[in-house]
Amino acid sequence: MTGVQTCALPIYNRSRITYVPVDNGDQQTADQMSKVAAQTMRSSDGYNMISDAYHGALITGINMIQIWLDFRDDPVSGEVKMDNCSYNSFLLDPYFKKRDLSDCNVVWKRSYLTKTACMSLVPDKKDVIEQLSGTYNSEKFPYMMENSTLNKDLLSYDEFYYRDYRKKINLIDSQNSMTIEWTGNKEGLNGFLSEFPHIQVQETMQPTVKLALLVAGKVLYHGRNPLNIDSYPFVPIITKFNPEIEDYSLKIRGLMRELRDSQFIYNKLRTSQLITIEAQSNVGYIVKETSMVDTNEILKPAPLKLLRLKRKASMADVQLIPTRDINPAVTESINISNSDFPDITGASEELLGQQTDNISGIALLARQKASWVTLEPLADSLNAAQRTLGLKLIEVIQKNFVPAKIERIINDKPTDEFYSRAFKKYDCAITEGYDTATQKEYQYLQMLNLKMNANLDIPDEIIINAAPIQDKQEVLEIGRAHV
Repeated sequence: MTGVQTCALPIYNRSRITYVPVDNGDQQTADQMSKVAAQTMRSSDGYNMISDAYHGALITGINMIQIWLDFRDDPVSGEVKMDNCSYNSFLLDPYFKKRDLSDCNVVWKRSYLTKTACMSLVPDKKDVIEQLSGTYNSEKFPYMMENSTLNKDLLSYDEFYYRDYRKKINLIDSQNSMTIEWTGNKEGLNGFLSEFPHIQVQETMQPTVKLALLVAGKVLYHGRNPLNIDSYPFVPIITKFNPEIEDYSLKIRGLMRELRDSQFIYNKLRTSQLITIEAQSNVGYIVKETSMVDTNEILKPAPLKLLRLKRKASMADVQLIPTRDINPAVTESINISNSDFPDITGASEELLGQQTDNISGIALLARQKASWVTLEPLADSLNAAQRTLGLKLIEVIQKNFVPAKIERIINDKPTDEFYSRAFKKYDCAITEGYDTATQKEYQYLQMLNLKMNANLDIPDEIIINAAPIQDKQEVLEIGRAHV
């Protein structure tokens, strides 16, 4: 509607990524991490990416969420972006067995971009990209839509990530049972050890990830992961995963694969039933030769027909072919086939709210919980993927965002522990909450819920300050006048 301003309504009961302190961790630091992650997920449309990836995984078995940094608007820290990678745009090490890809040796992801897009992503290789021509090597990615077109303006943009090792210097404080990585130079290390002689130094080999970037088959970059982390920038969402099976088509399966045979049988039975029903209205006539004045009268589609016979013909010369009744076995087979879908998926009528029998609420709830047992692994796979994404996201933020950017996001200075590498001190929790447009609105809904359901005495002024309403100052003044 023209002239009407709309606002985004919160989506209730959507799983959110939040951070909680473990044991005696700092709650303030965890809250700051949650605020930064919420703003990042909102700016990158992260939760919709998760929903799209999960929808694709239910069909094909696997989709991946890719995290990358866009330096085009922020050349200092970059902006965190997320993409939903469909099953046909990447190749994985066929022998990986862990859902977080921690034992995966290779991840190869392909995109098709224009020259201008490639030059904006790799600006220091602009002259090289300008000389490249479109390439369509579809042998490794035969199911990508771009391979079926002949648009030579697109260039293949390949990101080849692989496992490697790097030297790592650990500083061990046995007195406080702490271990941190030294990232400075050798001179700084010597000065640090002279000041703290009780610190022990240990050199190890740290597993890491390297990237080879190819545009139209030309290597433009080969080095460490641009996110400055030691893991892949991908978070896979896998619905049904059986890593012990050698056949890749059975190792990773979607929910739809198990329904294909039942759907084929159901479609075949329904088609047979419809053909029989259609034949009943067009069964035809048995006509004796030369008995009718105009034989085309039988072919008229009108339901009421006038059939003219010759004078010497009898009524028995034109007979309607008797209709066939639908075989009851076909109808019964359709009903049986239709019941296979909830039996295979586990999504019962009670779980979908489509039950027809009159039962009590307690019995209905018990049936829903019983049905949810078969679908719970699918929800667990999504929660595990979101938790992995949350841990990876805060690691990317700590490694790349400068303190000034963090302060601008949370309107407060980051704590001294915000950039701590002790990730075990803070855990990522997947909680059911509200997907709101702003962090302030989420805080308002939380406080309102606590006051209404937990009977906490939260002052109205604090709730109004957090409320996403217009003319807030006038509301506060009216409230103070009635006190």
